[in-house]
Amino acid sequence: MPELPTSPAEFFLRTWGEPQREASFGTLDGHDIRILKWVEGEGEDELTFYRTSGVCDIPVPGANTRHRQEFFLSCDPECDDLAESIAQVGIYAARSGKALAAQTVYRAPGPLWPGTGLAGFVVATPFDGEATSLTMR
Repeated sequence: MPELPTSPAEFFLRTWGEPQREASFGTLDGHDIRILKWVEGEGEDELTFYRTSGVCDIPVPGANTRHRQEFFLSCDPECDDLAESIAQVGIYAARSGKALAAQTVYRAPGPLWPGTGLAGFVVATPFDGEATSLTMR
């Protein structure tokens, strides 16, 4: 039996290899969220994935203390300017005291990146193929 990963980042590295880029966002109240980026496929089949790492350090309000969250976003074409907005989604639960369960809408205080009219995310139900349930040691 393989050894359990100690963090989501370790799981991601085992599963997808080294990320192409990494961004780190810290808050004054001590939260550190990393956004890791992978690109899969080529040409018309290319898809960019962004994954949070560090959100699971924040307890989910109202849930069992072992229940934690990380967030995944895929897009085409890539948009690295989304990284800060994804990090904000990650710390939303800690700051608001509200869990981001499936079908939750997160509304950003402004555009998700410069020049867009998009100002929010919808949290989708986890799907097969991603880490829908992962046990850490």
